[in-house]
Amino acid sequence: MIDLSADIAARQGSLKGGDERGALFDQLNKGADVTKGLKKVTADMQTHKNPELRTANTVPTKSTPQPVAPAAGPGSRIGADPTKSPNMELVNGKKWMVEHQNGNEGLVINVTAINQAVYIFRCTNTVVQVKGKLSSVVMDSCKKTAVVFDTLVGPAEFVNCQSCKLQITDTVPIVSIDNCDGIQMFLSAAAKDAVKIVTSKSSEMNVMVPKRDGDFVEYPIPEQFSTTVTADGLTTVVADSTG
Repeated sequence: MIDLSADIAARQGSLKGGDERGALFDQLNKGADVTKGLKKVTADMQTHKNPELRTANTVPTKSTPQPVAPAAGPGSRIGADPTKSPNMELVNGKKWMVEHQNGNEGLVINVTAINQAVYIFRCTNTVVQVKGKLSSVVMDSCKKTAVVFDTLVGPAEFVNCQSCKLQITDTVPIVSIDNCDGIQMFLSAAAKDAVKIVTSKSSEMNVMVPKRDGDFVEYPIPEQFSTTVTADGLTTVVADSTG
């Protein structure tokens, strides 16, 4: 088995909150009590009764308000959720659930029936090896995670993933990639002649095809296309080089 975890790139992001919002909410939560801290205006403090106050002082310039921190974007929903417990279990004898794994590179699933499926959800820095023949594999919202499987009678699907990998040791009829960035596929000699790869809204996808000597040749999947209008509708062709 190829060591897929060795070269998975690390990406990090952070979100900052504003301290100003805490003070604002404290004031709002006081309700009617918020007026208790105000001073009463006496007659000598009123400008229409005391003209000297009109030119005595100017209104101080208010400090620039701090912007509210932006809400978490879609990228924050990719990878393991630290608030959830890691889980791997077979549900109803048919579906293997692998969820919220982080840094676990030794997960092994032994499939016992061809109608079983594997669903990998929100995992980070994880490697899952699936042994046996099964119906399908789905990787959803994972980051820097790899899956290795033998034989699929149905599709292998990748949705909302970043920097993930798959290795096929036998065959798979179709690989579907939707809304992903950085997907690398290692095909077997048997799979390269039979697999169909369908992509949508994805980038940085590469297919590793084995040569006779056992080495791999890397081919990037096109991301740019050119469309022209014809008498019968539209004609679309690949616009970038595949190397």
